[in-house]
Amino acid sequence: MSFKKCVSILELAPALVGAGLNLENLETTLGAVMKCFGCIELEESWGLRQPPETEDQKKARVLLQMELDKIAKQAKEDAKKETEKPLSEEEIAEMKAE
Repeated sequence: MSFKKCVSILELAPALVGAGLNLENLETTLGAVMKCFGCIELEESWGLRQPPETEDQKKARVLLQMELDKIAKQAKEDAKKETEKPLSEEEIAEMKAE
């Protein structure tokens, strides 16, 4: 399975200008700009556009990942404590009865 990133060509120029690329002489620079992207495949079709992630969404994603990591760590610690817990007298008696 390959990962492909789709970029709208309408958003490409403003993004490149925002990154400091001079697009005034497009006739001479376009070839070099396209070479830096490697192999480019063109497929004309319609698709659903995934909007860029907002700052609030990024923050929520990071907080969620931190919470999931915390829960996983707690579950791991609980499992470790459960295996290290000494047997009670009742549990010892049950084991002897078996």
